[in-house]
Amino acid sequence: MKKIFTLVTCMFMMASVMAKDYTGLITIDLGMGDPTEQDATISLTNESEKYTLTLVDFSFSGLPLGDISISDLENTATEEGTVTLTYDGNIKTNLGELPGTIDLSVNNEDVMTATITISVMGMSIVVTFDSSTTTTGITKVSTTDSESSVIEIYNLQGQKVTDTNRPGIYILRKADGTATKRYVR
Repeated sequence: MKKIFTLVTCMFMMASVMAKDYTGLITIDLGMGDPTEQDATISLTNESEKYTLTLVDFSFSGLPLGDISISDLENTATEEGTVTLTYDGNIKTNLGELPGTIDLSVNNEDVMTATITISVMGMSIVVTFDSSTTTTGITKVSTTDSESSVIEIYNLQGQKVTDTNRPGIYILRKADGTATKRYVR
């Protein structure tokens, strides 16, 4: 009888712990320049109506913050089958505890969206996550300027020339404000 009771208790405890990994795209905005994007995984664990959120192995601009983890979050969702978590306090990172906020939701289709704001060295890092999107391997699209976008050509003596038909080194000034060098044999 004691073994059966122990078995039933263990099964009940295992059933009360639920964990799920969400993989998607995070966008990291430092408030200056273009935001960066990368794939990421957020683990969400539910144990006895308390949630733990972990953003695994997070880093930006070469600064590794490691696993970002927040425990004891309560679901404030009013709709059945959804999860809404909010947090305002200290967030555990490899750099120690940093002040931050979290707004997270999981909808009925099991898609997670989250906004995590962390203050590091006086700067706010805003991380947005969406498990319905992932990167395609293309991180930036750029176009190559054609020859027609060259507006001025100079030789190494600083003299303006009309073309690059003769051997030498030329400086090409383009319409977008950039300059390139061209070597002609």
